Amino acid sequence: MPKITWLSALKEKKLPVKIIAWDHNKERLYANAGVYFSGDSVIAGGGFHWYSGDHFEQLQMTAEDYPDKFLLFTEGCVEYSRYERENSVRQAEMYAHDMIGNFNHGCCGFFDWNLFLDEEGGPNYVGNFCAAPVMINTKTRQIRYQLSYYYIGHLSCYVKPGAVRIGCSKYTDRLDAAALRNPDGSLVTVIVNCGEREEDVLIQKDGEICRVQMQPHSISTVIAAVRH
Repeated sequence: MPKITWLSALKEKKLPVKIIAWDHNKERLYANAGVYFSGDSVIAGGGFHWYSGDHFEQLQMTAEDYPDKFLLFTEGCVEYSRYERENSVRQAEMYAHDMIGNFNHGCCGFFDWNLFLDEEGGPNYVGNFCAAPVMINTKTRQIRYQLSYYYIGHLSCYVKPGAVRIGCSKYTDRLDAAALRNPDGSLVTVIVNCGEREEDVLIQKDGEICRVQMQPHSISTVIAAVRH
């Protein structure tokens, strides 16, 4: 009898299950896509993390060569060993920079590693405590929403399920920006200024201009509503 594997069983039964492969850092996503996505693969998409740096080009190459596969950010957290606990601005900008870069290069969704953690940045059995968008003090029962929670909100609140990325260009690498179109036709532009200087931004569309003054270390979302 032929050997039956779990992959062949899934394929034969046509179960409503989507398998994500790789689920590791971005710098080897493209090379591994050639393994997981080759032939008549039942793998639906690739998962990736941010711990080895941006590597947005890896997403771009994978998305272009395997357009029928989705790319999903499946893990990212800020370790206290790398960034001081109270540097909430840097933590928030890490999220915004990575989310915008990922979406601009083929990513379809973003999962944070921890929605909330306790006052020590745990629990964690190996001791590498982390920050989370929501921190809960288990002794006082106080809930603290970190700045990263609100930065994530600029993309999770205003960009709706089913949105698609549209073209967007910027005049300086001091800014991160992404533009997306929601299913209702509204356009959302998210801009992040991670620098120390103020930046003037002009958003142009169909001959109309919107001026946005980006303060140092700030994030802004501009929404163009649907006209009826």
